[in-house]
Amino acid sequence: MKNTCFVIATIALILVGCETRSAQIRDPEQPPPARPKVTLMGITSILRNKSALLKMESPGDSSGPARVQSLTLSEHQKNGQIEVLEINEKSASVRLSNSGVVTLLTLEKDNLKSTTTSRD
Repeated sequence: MKNTCFVIATIALILVGCETRSAQIRDPEQPPPARPKVTLMGITSILRNKSALLKMESPGDSSGPARVQSLTLSEHQKNGQIEVLEINEKSASVRLSNSGVVTLLTLEKDNLKSTTTSRD
């Protein structure tokens, strides 16, 4: 009886594993989901805690329109698909993982150019 239960349980686990794996396989015709665009807006270190100020633009799809979201993340902190891996204050750069793709953002290259106006 024990052997029969073990065999049935093993077969059930294999079937569940196959179902889970087949659900994870996506249609090769379908393009991979678009990654959100992340812009480094600033770096802060309040009370010795370094944080990256980020703007995340999620692309619109069938589930809803595009969204813009502001994030403040410390090193090794994650929010959805975005994880801050390292913050370097001296070089004003942040290394992050965006949907598994590691990128280096810098204030000089990636930040929106600020405009200043002078008063006469």
